[in-house]
Amino acid sequence: LPGWLFAYQLGVSWGEGRIRKRGARLLLIGGGVLFAVLLLVFHYPASMVGVPGEARTNSHPPSLLVVALAAAQSGAAILLRDRLGRLLRKPLLWAPVVVVNLSAMTILCWHQTAMLAAAVPASLAGAGGTAVAGLTTSPDTVGWILARIAWLPVFAGLLVLIARYARRFEAPWRSGTRAANARRALAGLLAAGFAVFALGLA
Repeated sequence: LPGWLFAYQLGVSWGEGRIRKRGARLLLIGGGVLFAVLLLVFHYPASMVGVPGEARTNSHPPSLLVVALAAAQSGAAILLRDRLGRLLRKPLLWAPVVVVNLSAMTILCWHQTAMLAAAVPASLAGAGGTAVAGLTTSPDTVGWILARIAWLPVFAGLLVLIARYARRFEAPWRSGTRAANARRALAGLLAAGFAVFALGLA
C-alpha cells in the first residue's frame, strides 16, 4: 500500500504546486538511479507485474522498484508538461487524448479482460504443443516484444467491444427504483465477498 500511496501523493503534491522543476529533476535522476541499482545490483525482476517462475514480484506488494519507477516517470512528466501542453494545442493531437482520457477508468478496469479474451483461446489452440508468440511464450526475447506489439491491435479491438457493453454498468445508477436498489445490494455483496476472499478470511 505505501508504494501506491507514494505515487498518489506525488500527484497531490504536484497539483498543489509543491513540486517545481528542481524537485522534478531530483525525482527523475534519483528514481532512475535507484531503478538501475535495484535491477543490476539487487537483481529485482524487470517486469512490473508478476511473472510465473520468478522468485520475487514487483506488484503484490509493490516493491521499491515500483517506487523508483513512479519517481522517475513523475519527474519526467512534470519536466515535459509544458512542452506536451504546447503540442496538445493542435486539435489532431488533442482529440485522441481526450477520447482516451474519457475512458481511462474503463480501460484500467477491463484491459486485462481484453488480453485474456485473446490469450485464453490462443492457449487452448496451442494445447497440442504449439506456442503462440507474444501470448503463450516466455517474455524473454526481442522477438516476444515484437510479437506482443503485433497483438496490441487485437487487444484494442477486444477492449472496444467489451467497453461498449461495460460502460452502461459504469454510468450512475438511477436511484429510487427497485432494480437500482437490487443492483446496489448485489454489487455490495460481491464486493464484500471478494474482500473476504482476497484477505483470506474464508
